Amino acid sequence: MSNLGRGQWLKPWMLLSPSSWRLITASAILLELMAVVVSLTMLNMRHVALDNARQDAENLGIAMAEQTSRAVQGIDLVLQETQKDIAAQDITTPEEFRWAMGSQTVYLALNQEGSGLPQAQGFAVIGVDGVLVNASGAWPVPAMDLSGQIISNI
Repeated sequence: MSNLGRGQWLKPWMLLSPSSWRLITASAILLELMAVVVSLTMLNMRHVALDNARQDAENLGIAMAEQTSRAVQGIDLVLQETQKDIAAQDITTPEEFRWAMGSQTVYLALNQEGSGLPQAQGFAVIGVDGVLVNASGAWPVPAMDLSGQIISNI
């Protein structure tokens, strides 16, 4: 390259015929047009992929909400049955509640109800004073004062 004088590299291009120049110009325009079309196609594919991802996330959220609803519904049914059992016994004092709900029969019922619900770790019956009356974990039920605590797992 150092042997060529100034402008010497342009000489072969200057010798091209006008039809060759038209062909080169048309080819360059077509290449640029192809680059624009490919870029627009890639942009469109990106938008389609993002829309699909958003739709998949929305569908997954709906499915998870439905599954959670069914899981909570099972737990709610057990709690409603337990409430009905308590109401049917016509309990009026905390001592009657402790005596009626602290039995091994209630413990076995809590275990049986909990065994069909893998989403629930267990059930507990707590008196109005916050003392653990019965639970599906172990028999006999340990003496625990749960007043003042936020109960989520026992």
